[in-house]
Order: sequence, then structure tokens, then C-alpha cells
Amino acid sequence: MLIRTALGFANHLLAGEAWARARLQPFAGQGVRLVCGPIIADLSIRPDGALAVADASSAPAVELILPPEALWQSGGNREALISAARLNGAADLAETIGFVLRHLRWDIEDDLAPIFGDVAARRLAKGASRFLAWHRRQTLAFSQNVIEYFSLEKPLIVPRAEFGAFARDVAQITDAAERLGRRIDTLATRRNS
Repeated sequence: MLIRTALGFANHLLAGEAWARARLQPFAGQGVRLVCGPIIADLSIRPDGALAVADASSAPAVELILPPEALWQSGGNREALISAARLNGAADLAETIGFVLRHLRWDIEDDLAPIFGDVAARRLAKGASRFLAWHRRQTLAFSQNVIEYFSLEKPLIVPRAEFGAFARDVAQITDAAERLGRRIDTLATRRNS
């Protein structure tokens, strides 16, 4: 159900962008496997450049792997999400898929305009954009406050600077202990000779 919904949304985006379908058309019939943790979807490129669910018997030409943690680590940042993805397989198809993913955009106003009208669609889209930006800022501020609380108020997390200083101190002590051990070995060798 989730895969079919995502596939329908992807085809909706492709339907509005002739350039994206034109880039995918030369690869008609080739398969693409999408992997995100336990979710695996085998798709194929149709002759019109849209996507369809692939036959179970066909082997994918390209595998797009998205680590599950990238979905929440990206914080809704499209570029961060795309950079976390890995493409394996046929180089020309992988490059084309990467290009389409980087440049395909959803114009939500075009989808809302027939329902609410142009002005209302524009206002809804801007309001949603402002809400998402506010949500990102609040999430970032909250996470920074949690980090500050657990590193300063209730020290459960060591601040990065303190950890770096501690690591340097340990390295210096380790180096000094090794030098001392070599010195002791040298003195013991001289005494026994």
C-alpha cells in the first residue's frame, strides 16, 4: 500500500515534468530497486518515462539505497536526503536517476489551485512553507537545548571540546608511559650487561 502510494506520487510529479520523463524514456524496461531499511520496492521504467511496479522475475539495473536514519537525520532537507542515498548498478541509468531526483520539484500550488483557486493555493503553499520552516527552527532549538541541558546542567553528555581535550591528554599520557617503558627497558638492559 505504501509503495503504491509513493509510486503514484512519483508518477504524479513525473507527469508534470516532461523533461524528467524524456530523460527516463531511453531506459524503458529497465528495473530500479529502492531499498530503505526493511522496505524494498522493485520498479521498472515504462516507455512513457513513468514508473511501474516491476515483475518479480526481472533483475534491477540500478539499486537506490537510502539508510533509514537518513529520513529523520535530514530534517526535511531534500539535498541532505539525496546526498545520503547510494546508487549502485548501471552508471548511465544511475546518473540519470540521480539527476532527476535532484531536479524534480513538486509545485504544490499547481495541485491546490483547481481545488481552492490561485490566490488561496498560493497562500496555503506559503503558509505551509512558513510552518515547515518554523517547525525546523523549533526542532533545532529544542535539540540544542536538550544537548545544553545534558552537557551543562545534568552532565550526562561530554561537550565536544572537553572530549577533545581529554583525548589529547590520554594520548600524551600514553605516549609518556611508552617512553618511560622504553627507558626502563634500556636501563634494565644496561644493568644486566
